[in-house]
Amino acid sequence: NIPNAINTNLFKPQKKEEARTKCMLPQNKKLILFGSVKITDKRKGVEYLIESCKMLAEKHPEWKDSLGVVVFGNQSQQLQEQLPFHVYPLPYIKNEHEVVNIYNAVDLFAIPSLEENLPNMIMEAMACGVPPVSFACPCGPRDIITDDKNGLLVDNGDIEGLAEKICYLIENEDIRQKMGQQAHTDVQRFK
Repeated sequence: NIPNAINTNLFKPQKKEEARTKCMLPQNKKLILFGSVKITDKRKGVEYLIESCKMLAEKHPEWKDSLGVVVFGNQSQQLQEQLPFHVYPLPYIKNEHEVVNIYNAVDLFAIPSLEENLPNMIMEAMACGVPPVSFACPCGPRDIITDDKNGLLVDNGDIEGLAEKICYLIENEDIRQKMGQQAHTDVQRFK
């Protein structure tokens, strides 16, 4: 496997508070990121994210006001009525500096794709120190994500497992930070 090159001089950890200010996102919430060129593309697994978030809301109703989902990509606003948490819809963004701010503003990156090669978004998020929670597609995510080291992998289509892994990272800031640091370090190998 030869991963796409990521500019790790640009895609790197920055101060979360500053990134959230630049993106006009709240400082006092845990934020999950989901993104795709086209949010409604079935291969990207948005329906799995929706169902997992519903499970999280049922298990943790107290998170209704403290957890949000940042969605960036075409048709992102369509998720506002489908998720039980506040949605922060952003359009598809091409400006890399803005994308870096988005990654640095969130706490984790959810990738419930059923089909992937090695997506740039995983590499970019990891380079910014954001741990991914991903389905273990036959190729792609599991080529870079080492489960429980630099991110978390879930069996393809396992909605409950996706919810549990997201919950695990939301509840454990120290583990989230450690995985994020390892993610950043691991992406440096691919420069």
